[in-house]
Amino acid sequence: DPKGVWESLFHEEYAPIWHKRVKGYSIVGAHWKFGEHSWHGIPAVEDWFAANGKSLDPALPFFFVQHPHPKGTVYGDDAWSPDRGFATRALTPFPNAVAFSGHSHDSLTDERSIWQGAFTSVATASLRYGGRVDKYEQRQGLLMRVYDDHLTLVRRDFLHDASLGDDWV
Repeated sequence: DPKGVWESLFHEEYAPIWHKRVKGYSIVGAHWKFGEHSWHGIPAVEDWFAANGKSLDPALPFFFVQHPHPKGTVYGDDAWSPDRGFATRALTPFPNAVAFSGHSHDSLTDERSIWQGAFTSVATASLRYGGRVDKYEQRQGLLMRVYDDHLTLVRRDFLHDASLGDDWV
């Protein structure tokens, strides 16, 4: 019951695609949906961005989150079950978009975990397990710092409280 859980925890109406503003920055999220598009993204993101994209400040980055990786971005042809291109098509007109996804559970030591093209796409790894190496011991994630003129993504191994490499700026 995703709708019931969402409304119980956050005390707000559930929507398949949601938009919040935090300290002036927009965050747009597409809920992972069971059924036909469970592993392949949410088709409605294209309509949402067509209808609401003008409300996003082009002078600021905005952040998009969904479970599967946008097609043709992080890991390229090696991406495990990316969306069917819905998010990629929706975000392509927005060079200020930063998409976060995590479907593959690959390690953040793989430099293909970040992609910069028409927009920026970032894989988020997993706080539970990895997909290809040390499958049940990976506890990786990102800390993001937002500045007036850039973003910094700090790659961390939370299990060992260690850096996974240089920050992505």
